[in-house]
Amino acid sequence: METILWTLILLISTAGVLCQYGSNQIIVDSNPVSASYDLYQTVIERECIAQNSQASRGRLWPVGQSIENFIAQVELLETLIHNGTDANLGQHRGADNVAKLLLRRFRFEGYDPSAHPLYKKPREINSEVFNSAILKPVTGSSELPQGYYFPDQYFSIEEKCSMHQMLSHNIYNLNKVRRPAYSQVFRGKRQAISNRQNLNQYQNQYQTPNQRQTNWQNAAPNGNNNYNNNNNNRLPIASNYVNNYGVNRTLYPIREEGVVSLRANQLEAIAVARVLLGVIAGLTPQAKTQTRDILKAVGYTETIKGDYDKQLDPVAAVTLADLWSAKNDNQNNNPNNPDQSGAIQFSDLYGYGADGKWSSTSCTSHYGLDKIPMSQLDQIDTLLPYIIATKAEIRGGIDGYLIGKNLRNNYNMIDDPSRLRLATILRAYYSKPQTPKSTTFTASYCDRQKVTTQELQNIRESAQTYQGLLAMKFGLRMPPDLSDKFQSELNNAITTPVSACYRYPIREPFRAYALHHRQRRTSGTDFCNTPGGILDKTAPCETPSDVIYIIDGSTPQKLQQSADIVAATNAMLNNIRSDGGVISIFLNSLGSNDINNPPNMPLGIWPLVPVSFNSSNTGCSQCRIDDFNTTSKGAANNAGVLFRALNTTLFNYEWWNPRTNQSAIPAKSAVLIDFNSIGQLPESGVDRDDYNYFKDQLRYRHRDVRFISVSSQPELFKDILREDTDREIPGNNAQQIGQNLAQKICENPATFQYNACHDRKSDGIQYVGYITPGYKQNWAMYPEFFLRSFNIKFTFKPEDGDIKVCYDRSFPPEWQDYCKELKNGEEQTFEISDPCKGKSFSSCKPFYFSVWGKERTSQSQCLEKECMNLDQIKFTVKHSGVQCSSSLHIQPSVSFQFISVTIFFIIYLFLNK
Repeated sequence: METILWTLILLISTAGVLCQYGSNQIIVDSNPVSASYDLYQTVIERECIAQNSQASRGRLWPVGQSIENFIAQVELLETLIHNGTDANLGQHRGADNVAKLLLRRFRFEGYDPSAHPLYKKPREINSEVFNSAILKPVTGSSELPQGYYFPDQYFSIEEKCSMHQMLSHNIYNLNKVRRPAYSQVFRGKRQAISNRQNLNQYQNQYQTPNQRQTNWQNAAPNGNNNYNNNNNNRLPIASNYVNNYGVNRTLYPIREEGVVSLRANQLEAIAVARVLLGVIAGLTPQAKTQTRDILKAVGYTETIKGDYDKQLDPVAAVTLADLWSAKNDNQNNNPNNPDQSGAIQFSDLYGYGADGKWSSTSCTSHYGLDKIPMSQLDQIDTLLPYIIATKAEIRGGIDGYLIGKNLRNNYNMIDDPSRLRLATILRAYYSKPQTPKSTTFTASYCDRQKVTTQELQNIRESAQTYQGLLAMKFGLRMPPDLSDKFQSELNNAITTPVSACYRYPIREPFRAYALHHRQRRTSGTDFCNTPGGILDKTAPCETPSDVIYIIDGSTPQKLQQSADIVAATNAMLNNIRSDGGVISIFLNSLGSNDINNPPNMPLGIWPLVPVSFNSSNTGCSQCRIDDFNTTSKGAANNAGVLFRALNTTLFNYEWWNPRTNQSAIPAKSAVLIDFNSIGQLPESGVDRDDYNYFKDQLRYRHRDVRFISVSSQPELFKDILREDTDREIPGNNAQQIGQNLAQKICENPATFQYNACHDRKSDGIQYVGYITPGYKQNWAMYPEFFLRSFNIKFTFKPEDGDIKVCYDRSFPPEWQDYCKELKNGEEQTFEISDPCKGKSFSSCKPFYFSVWGKERTSQSQCLEKECMNLDQIKFTVKHSGVQCSSSLHIQPSVSFQFISVTIFFIIYLFLNK
């Protein structure tokens, strides 16, 4: 029977048809850079694109297209691969193998329904043929083994379809091409906007009569565009829709898919598939580098002259050279033909570097090429083939090139490539840079300018060689020319664009505050400032943190402002991940959750409605806010009601998020966002009693929670704030507020805990941590664990680098008498005697520790799953003598023990007579 089964599978594989392996997706096409059309037609299109697909009917929850979301999903995949329970998944170990699996499962670019039998545009076909030939090893079998599959069963339909959208680069005119987009949420109802008819319905419903009169769809039938010369009657630049917030947002009909956002920047998009191509090329030492081998692999049989048998850098070839050497799909058209003059002009303007912006910063799910004028929308279908490389493609190529070159140059220094994780590489590249850097992986997106300086010559030569390959294979003229426009767009793409920071009207009394912060507007260059190497409280931090948002949903506009602040804050948090902190969002609403079958949501009645719970995905959690209809819910309208609800919510949160067996847990920060919804403090009655009682509960029973307020009433939360600085006043700069909140969240100390303190004293309880050179982490142990302790020891030890550690009973610890710089393997013990003598639970001070990463001295890489990057330093913390029950000190005397044993023995003999 088994033989018959494998025979059937082999027959299906030979036919090029894909099937389901249980609930996992079998893949048989060995192309390392793309999914086959069979997989696209039978799986991707059916699930995500076809009119009867789940995507067209409406998603259960929105998913953002961001690099943060992409890394989170890669992290889940790699956890499944490395857990060792599935031998078939084990073959995907290694960052390059994971990248190939993702591309083979989700990437299908250049879709053209008329291009039978491959259904792709010629440019994408040529690129895939050559890139596949380059990346396949020179020697050895390139066929996929049996049981090669993607674990579909562990991913939701939303996650799988978002992976397709993030990895498949295509450009569509949504007004003409049947392309069901993921549903947008309108006041709790999910409706897909997919084609021209649906877009017209939204325009007709939400635009005023004057707007509809000037709509491009109602233009004069004779095709004259005289009205374009009148600014007052100019065509609208995009289609508007009203979202769940009740506020207009813009959907540009020319949609670019296969791109992701970075840190919620509305103007930055990256073609992430090109990043993965760079990873594969960098970690494939057997990739072809000789043009004769490449041409032979693509079926070129003629003799190659010596002058044309050149070396080709495989990393440059698959990331940037194929873009620079490409021609548009109508390259053979006659430029002197009057009918083609408009297309040639269009190609000159938008052939290289076409860009746009995301329709939203709180949930980046639609990227529109808004620079293309809507006056050309009628002929856009004939003009789109003249777009050769968008700015997002070029930017993705830059990132892929820098990552790939770094990995390839240091490949021999990687201890075990199979342990190298794709999520670790991507997180290290797109995070704030660290210093000093290791010798293994030094690439950072902050180094993009290198492609226009020391790397430019290599990229240009690779593009010339790549274009020569195309010319020989397809009989084009020799030698080919390269476009100077591409080089200029390469210079434009290395710059991190600055998104508009001020989107709300400035209202008194916050005008001065907003104008003050306007001068401090951040950009990508601020993010790229490397740590100065000073190991003090000014060093950047990476403390593991759980973040709990309580957001204001009393009106649609306030909900939108809350969502933008959450998104801006999440974009700056660098330690939210599966082995770090998590994000939970609660709505200040006394109603119930209106999401249908919400995934990963806690059951039961919550006084504050959970929007997102325990999410390790900073690029996705705030998208869930769109799923809420706030019009029928009542918010807590005074501080007494809110504090009672908040106290219960925090206890419920801890009950649903048990970490009792862990020696350390992330910090907990609660961000309270309110825009005048709560009102003034209650003066009397039950609400005042609740306020007085629960403010103490919040401050002392939740000492490990740092409350941070974003409120137009600074005095409202003063009784639960640790410091006066733990507050932000809402201006119109969500990005600045987000940056300030992220800094406060990261400064909040994580917790060393010992939950067996009632039963026995700790004896060598150990925590293993990892820290990046140049960064600090703050830690604390609260008196609930050591209230009845007498002699406590904390021992710190770095294991593969140098660190600095400080201890104090006040925060932050900076008394130099209790600071020590430790070399690799050196130990430092802090001894504390009778720490709570004469103190109560509420008056006894915590222990505070700060740890700084100084330098990684080990030649190996940080490859454990807990590592944020390859340079992190491993350190351990052990404690002994921690206890919280005084009964542990009652030690019976020897005489008492002897008498007790004698009595027990006599009773035993008496009962057994």
